[in-house]
Amino acid sequence: MTDVILTISQCPIRIQYQTWIVFFWLTLGETIKAQNLLKHTSYMYRMKPRSGIEKQYSMRE
Repeated sequence: MTDVILTISQCPIRIQYQTWIVFFWLTLGETIKAQNLLKHTSYMYRMKPRSGIEKQYSMRE
């Protein structure tokens, strides 16, 4: 992780700026995805799947 930050800091400012934007968007996207996954799984649990297979499938999505 620190290696990535070091290499970014050695780049020209324009590239540095773009890299940070991409980095920021990736983390933001992951957070949103994680929240959606949490909502989805809690929703599936509330529906009380009839079998263990259904539960596993809903967790994977």
